[in-house]
Amino acid sequence: MAAFSSRGPTDDGRIKPDVVAPGTDIISTKSSVGRNVWTAYTPNSRYCFGGGTSMATPFVAGMAALMRQYATERAAITNPSAALLKAMVVGGARTLAPGQYGTNTTQEIPFTSPNAVEGWGQPDITGTVHLRDG
Repeated sequence: MAAFSSRGPTDDGRIKPDVVAPGTDIISTKSSVGRNVWTAYTPNSRYCFGGGTSMATPFVAGMAALMRQYATERAAITNPSAALLKAMVVGGARTLAPGQYGTNTTQEIPFTSPNAVEGWGQPDITGTVHLRDG
């Protein structure tokens, strides 16, 4: 979790976010016409570093598309609902606890899930389509 990432809960007490995804220092395609915000060096001029929801959202959207394909092809669900896809993404998420700063007073992510820092955690496609031990 980036230090500048938003945290929950919401004003009405709901736990948010639902899940978290990588969103800092992500290499992405570079616009040939617009200004790219992050100008860090990349070995290929067609790519640049990006960050924020512009990088995190495609990660989760791509996973949801794969979950939809899995549901239709492997589980024979003709038209999986958005609620089912969200449940699949959330249900397979893995916690990032304790976070990057260690435990005790520096711990940023609680060990209990869901929590107001990471929600259910980071989506994990393997955790969604394969049963875990334990």
